[in-house]
Amino acid sequence: MKVLLVPIEFSTWNQARAWSYTGAYAFIDGLKANDINYTFAPLIVGQDGNVNTACLDFVRNKTAEHYDQVWVWCVHGTLPDSYWEWFSKVADLSVGVLMESLTFESYELTEFPHLKNRREIVLEQLKNFDKALVCSESDAVIVHEELGIEATWYPPMIPEEYVNFREPPTSDSAVFVGSNYGKRREYLNDSKLSELLTRPHLPERDTDLPFVFDNILSELPHAFKNHQEFESFRLDLIAIRKTLFELHLEGLRMGFANVNLPSILKGFAGRVVESMCASVPVVSWLPPGKEQGNLFEKNEDILFFSSINECIESLDLLKNNLEYRDRITTNARNKLLTRHTSRIRIRQLLIWIQNGKRINYNRSQAYCPSLEESLYYKELFVKNQSWNRLEPNSDELSRWQVINKFLAETHPIANERLNIAEIGCGRGWLSKLMCKYGEVTALDPIGDVIHYAKSNYQGINFITGSAELLEFLGLDNSYDVVVSSEVLEHITDSQKPNFIKSLVNICKPGGSIIVSTPRRDILEDWINEYGVPNQPTEEWIFEADLTELFIEANCTSLKLERAFLMDIYQIHLFKKKP
Repeated sequence: MKVLLVPIEFSTWNQARAWSYTGAYAFIDGLKANDINYTFAPLIVGQDGNVNTACLDFVRNKTAEHYDQVWVWCVHGTLPDSYWEWFSKVADLSVGVLMESLTFESYELTEFPHLKNRREIVLEQLKNFDKALVCSESDAVIVHEELGIEATWYPPMIPEEYVNFREPPTSDSAVFVGSNYGKRREYLNDSKLSELLTRPHLPERDTDLPFVFDNILSELPHAFKNHQEFESFRLDLIAIRKTLFELHLEGLRMGFANVNLPSILKGFAGRVVESMCASVPVVSWLPPGKEQGNLFEKNEDILFFSSINECIESLDLLKNNLEYRDRITTNARNKLLTRHTSRIRIRQLLIWIQNGKRINYNRSQAYCPSLEESLYYKELFVKNQSWNRLEPNSDELSRWQVINKFLAETHPIANERLNIAEIGCGRGWLSKLMCKYGEVTALDPIGDVIHYAKSNYQGINFITGSAELLEFLGLDNSYDVVVSSEVLEHITDSQKPNFIKSLVNICKPGGSIIVSTPRRDILEDWINEYGVPNQPTEEWIFEADLTELFIEANCTSLKLERAFLMDIYQIHLFKKKP
């Protein structure tokens, strides 16, 4: 698939600062994560409202590309009719993207009179598109009813690479990052709240990066001479945006919490997921809309307020309870990684564009670990010196000897590079060893553990998630070998069949599945000798039952070996039937 991406950018950082990275550039990260071929051709809006179309003109005049889809950001600036006509010709399907709301309160229109005709302008632009992506549930209804085109709302997203795994900040005050207008003034001018809430001096202001941004945009020509000049501008723009976004995330960490005050945007602002990404607890107003309200769980992922007093109460709770602050941060990060990454969001939007079915943003696309699981495995694989080492310990080495033999016997061709998936990779030691056989994609649901693995091993595609995520991403029947070592016993018995089906689904027909797990057959003897296993879930399985589950999932059992003390580990080799 090929997508032409036409977002809006601004000619100065003073204008562009409020235009969140997550609202435009995160789309690029999401397309990349889904292996979608894209062309980035931003429209540059000047301080006078005029639009520099040099990037789009180069694509239009210098290339003969045809695209499956074109996504164009609307609202700011205007384009001649010829561009709208060209969009319909250059792509099979066109999508209009909005980053601002269509409905406003009377006091908002009084303060910002230019918004009175915003809805009319937007609808005039959107009539040129086949589908629309909008900011809120109500906007989707408006677009569909008035224009008759399909529209869906979409919550903000965050590229997984930016997710921070540090402890929450311990500052004396919370922070608000944003403009002071409308109802926000009541909050920011309240004397009691001001004792807890500040507007920080952001790190970017002490650098020359805003000047660098302005300089890059000021050198944008009205027409590019060649592809090298075109590509150089785009790479420079993306690079400075990434650097400024990283500084922005650090700015969010200047308070013990980040407050999201009422907004002209009738949805969660990007700073909500950005704060969660930065490991900062969020205290937020609740935007209108049932689905908006279900994105995050009250008092578990986020704290909500509807008045100044409620905001103060929430901030007092977070300031005085470090344990609760840690809990909120961990839960929010887990929700972010399983529901709101760019990889997931773009996949959801692509599926919607294809089939038009309503998107359920409140469903995790991978196993979402509990707080107990998150803390336990972070302690085990990141901090415990027996289990955080780069090389396998004696327990792990015993399993590797069998797994290595199975891989060598099943795929003996020396030059054959396999596509391997490891599900439940932990700190990544096994994935690293399997790299000699091919390209390895390694998943684990604990974000802290994946972060630790990324810091230790290069050349592996580490992803926070589970086999269900790979299925959601359209990677059924994609892997020559699927490996899962010491995971099945931590899946409840009722969920074991679904877990096994997911392993089988991502394996190619005729491919191999290697599974190791403790033997239920010797559990009593193990307890008598070594004590009761103590991980959050310990539901061991009999060898015969495990074999039967894989046979029921369309596999053939090829080999079974045992390993380590008391032959505790059953290590199976299965083949998925063609």
